[in-house]
Amino acid sequence: MKDIIPLIVAMSISGFIFMSISIKYKWSKIVWTALNKKINPNFNVAIWIIFSGIFNILLQLVCEILGIPLHKIILGVSLGFYLAFMPTI
Repeated sequence: MKDIIPLIVAMSISGFIFMSISIKYKWSKIVWTALNKKINPNFNVAIWIIFSGIFNILLQLVCEILGIPLHKIILGVSLGFYLAFMPTI
């Protein structure tokens, strides 16, 4: 349980920050309006899940290459970022 605490704290803080910014500047709406012109809106969630997995793996690899050992915190920040740009279901 102690391993999850940094993940939850990082996700909560980054989720609050990214979601507040996204709501204020309507980033999520702009991103998904642009994407829906090119893809079928029925596939928004599937595309978001695939993107989030690929983004998380690439972010972890970059941090590993740079020697940053804080995997749980990086994962929490990336999960908070996903919450900000989540498509409407």
